[in-house]
Amino acid sequence: MDSERTRQIELLSAGEPERQCAAAETLGSGEPDEAVIAALVRTLQSQRWKTTWYGSTPWYTAVARVAADALVRCGAAAVPALTSALACGDHFDLPVPCEDQGIYIGDYASEPIYVAALAAEALSKIGAPAAGAIAALVETARGGAAPICAACRAAVLAIGTAAPAMPGLSAALLELSRIDHREERYNFARELLKIGGAAAAAALVLIEDTVPFVRMYASAALVNAAATDPSVVPALIALQASTRPEVVAAASDTLAKIGAKPQ
Repeated sequence: MDSERTRQIELLSAGEPERQCAAAETLGSGEPDEAVIAALVRTLQSQRWKTTWYGSTPWYTAVARVAADALVRCGAAAVPALTSALACGDHFDLPVPCEDQGIYIGDYASEPIYVAALAAEALSKIGAPAAGAIAALVETARGGAAPICAACRAAVLAIGTAAPAMPGLSAALLELSRIDHREERYNFARELLKIGGAAAAAALVLIEDTVPFVRMYASAALVNAAATDPSVVPALIALQASTRPEVVAAASDTLAKIGAKPQ
């Protein structure tokens, strides 16, 4: 490792926040190696931030978030380290500046920054090369805080969009479809539209949802999935026996769009 890269790693570990951010950006733009990736992943646990002033109002940038962006630029080489970082439950609160009629009045709000969520977001941006992290993302989503769960679901959806034929994707989406929060189920169902056949099992669960817009997007996802998953049409026909009229209507509408004859 050359002396300049060594210096940047030292700044990343011990410099002031501004220098840490600059070092992360420099290291992320170079050729990644084991030492660089390890240093950037350690920095995901930093609870520091740099402050940029716009007139009299500050803007805070988490050092950890800059490190995560640098790891995205490292690509596939960073996937194993980011996958391991999903197990970290640490977080800190990043201040959010507040204004009153355009005048900065102080930091009366905060945003939680979770190491695992940063790792998941980085994996989602890496896309298909992060396919091997799917199982770890699902495991992290099982017991994580709400922001971590949301970041893990988004990562699985992003990776699935980039690699829809990946083994295990269908089972992962099915497990992640069991979301308590209705707005997140809506967002999840909408993203299933991009995936195709692997989305079928999850969409068949969500087409029975109590929220009309969730059923609508799940129905559309099943139209896309039908071309590659032969189980879609029989499952929709079976749903027509439901005692819930809205589920029967959604199943019948989807069958019509597929071109299958409703029963």
